[in-house]
Amino acid sequence: MVEIFIKSLNSAEPKIMLWEGEPHPETRLLLEEAGVRSVLFIPCGNKPENGDYLSVMNKNIDNLASQHY
Repeated sequence: MVEIFIKSLNSAEPKIMLWEGEPHPETRLLLEEAGVRSVLFIPCGNKPENGDYLSVMNKNIDNLASQHY
């Protein structure tokens, strides 16, 4: 499945993929080899174990900002 996604990429498309949870290491590696960065972005549909909605969204912003795209 990852290979199909990678083949569908073209150079004009963004090279970042958001994940609700950590991707499988092999999937992350395949995407990185194709120039796609994986970023954890938790949508916070349920009450978080730690913090609140805003703290989770702030962490998501930090995760995105750290990519320097």
